[in-house]
Amino acid sequence: MPMFEYRCHDCSQTFEALVRSSETAQCPSCQSQTLEKLISVFAMSGTSKQGGSSMEASAPSCGPSCGCGPASC
Repeated sequence: MPMFEYRCHDCSQTFEALVRSSETAQCPSCQSQTLEKLISVFAMSGTSKQGGSSMEASAPSCGPSCGCGPASC
């Protein structure tokens, strides 16, 4: 089962859920199914082939002035 990150449109709660393709995710706070699937930034174990840290390997490619957070890039 894949892990997805969601944001609830009704209560703005952000959460992760294991969801099978035949199931629909549901907000744990308000039980709404009106959700937005987010693009998750995940950490890779070890170091990248370029010799950087795992955080550098998974960091978003946007600049510091974009104002986005880890879950919104």
